[in-house]
Amino acid sequence: MKSEKLEAVISWALNHGTHIDSSVRFVVAKNGEASAIATSKINDQRTLISVPRPIFLTAENAEQHFNVKTGSSNRSNELLKIYLSKLMFERNFVDRKLFEPYLDILPLPNRIFSPYFWTSDDFAALQGTDLALSVKRNFRSLLGAWYVAGTSANSLRSEDRQFYSAASKDPNFNFHQALKRSEELHWQSFEAFLWAHFILTSRGFPSIIYEDSPRDVNEAFLLPVIDLLNHANGKKVKWSFSKGENKVNFSTTEMLTSEEELFNNYGDKSNEELLLNYGFCLNNNTFDVGHLALRFPQEVLKEIEKFGIKLDPSDITTDSVNFRLQMNGSIPQSLIRVFAYLNKLTSETYLTNRAVLEGLEQLNGILKQKLQFVKGQKLNSMKSQEAIRFAKTYLQGQKTIYQQTYDAIPKLEKGLLKAMKPTSFKTILKQDKQFFNSLLISFGVTDYEDIPKKGFLKQCILLWLVRAANERLNGKIGIEIPHFITECIQQVADNIVVEKSDVEEYVDFYKSCFPRLSQQVPEVFAAGNWGIKQFILAGTVFDRLVWIRPSSQEPLFIKPEAYESS
Repeated sequence: MKSEKLEAVISWALNHGTHIDSSVRFVVAKNGEASAIATSKINDQRTLISVPRPIFLTAENAEQHFNVKTGSSNRSNELLKIYLSKLMFERNFVDRKLFEPYLDILPLPNRIFSPYFWTSDDFAALQGTDLALSVKRNFRSLLGAWYVAGTSANSLRSEDRQFYSAASKDPNFNFHQALKRSEELHWQSFEAFLWAHFILTSRGFPSIIYEDSPRDVNEAFLLPVIDLLNHANGKKVKWSFSKGENKVNFSTTEMLTSEEELFNNYGDKSNEELLLNYGFCLNNNTFDVGHLALRFPQEVLKEIEKFGIKLDPSDITTDSVNFRLQMNGSIPQSLIRVFAYLNKLTSETYLTNRAVLEGLEQLNGILKQKLQFVKGQKLNSMKSQEAIRFAKTYLQGQKTIYQQTYDAIPKLEKGLLKAMKPTSFKTILKQDKQFFNSLLISFGVTDYEDIPKKGFLKQCILLWLVRAANERLNGKIGIEIPHFITECIQQVADNIVVEKSDVEEYVDFYKSCFPRLSQQVPEVFAAGNWGIKQFILAGTVFDRLVWIRPSSQEPLFIKPEAYESS
């Protein structure tokens, strides 16, 4: 921004009744953007800037010009964007005269650094990221909004309708390639509407500031001068409306010294929101978020909700759920429960601790993939230095979020296991020496570590579970088996129905072991019932109770209790 344009808009605002406190001065910073500087100490909550209603740019301006009533829907913002496009790009528009100094300080498309306005090559470097998906989705939404608003305002030309037809029919339409990024656009065009959308999202304020009952909670308006203030997280500011003076007032409770910048606070925004809607993003943004979108058939979504898992309606689409991951690495309980649901057995009527642990491991794998993807992003094809800088900041934030969440899973698992007090199969083998010694004779196992190395872990557990099932009947093992294991064996034995597919699943393993084992170690493998049905029973008990800790390959027997979040 040039200094003379900044001075002109400030002079224009003052001439129309704006008040700027003597302790505040607007300057052009080294980066070429406007900023507000304290000229003296500010340590009270007095009004620093007040702007009169006549120089607001509102939906009412648009409705009056186009003679359209938008009603209570969000169409008021879309019509305002059409009006703003006309103000900016229709040089002979009579309404432009009042706002010309203000329009002169608004960035043109070639000076906007939102990914909406990046070149195809720059944008291609972020393919596959959440940001790129949002841009593509938003382009589609904005295309429809532009067409509806343009039709309502009767402003569309034949070429605009042709553009809409081509873009709406082609799912792979390249919007970035279609943009001219010119200082001179047709105000009716989609690109002009896209520009106006960016201006309203980056500089707009909620109409509820000056209207007690706005037609729509999302209705926005443009507020000159105050919209020159830059953003900083955590700043305590206040916007208020004085009905008597018909002005919006700005004040802060921050303590400022001379030459310190006066900031606004746009709210708790992620880097994706900041980059899309404001054209910048922040290093180490406390409010940054990552996304984990999971696709589900509609019937599965309904079953998840029936199971009592509460999902935020705003995160649900027709076939997916979008979970937000925070910079602090905290894992949403809804995400934990959804993955537990995906890992529950059909026989389970509640979310067990075992299902939660299985779900966390599945989530861990997905996060690892997301992390590897973000780390592998290459920006070599990008040309714009601003786009490169913001892309690096965005990707670094995403990497931090996924890394923090990924690192949080082992800690969460550790806390859950401490509360659960599971029974280790390794401990069972130490106690059941006769069974462990039989493994040396039959399989050449010399110590516990040999079992996972030989890929024999599940088979070993199945053999022991059959032994435990026999012990339930004859009591000859000589060790104390945890009650919840024998209880589960009893429940399965009382209700098991053997299907052909069950036999097919275990027959190869069974034939590889019997009658060989009963001949080699009869005192273990010939005592009791070692028929194939017993292995099907053991497999069901394994599924219900056993979780194998990936980091150590240690199998743990988990009590089939309901998961309770801390």
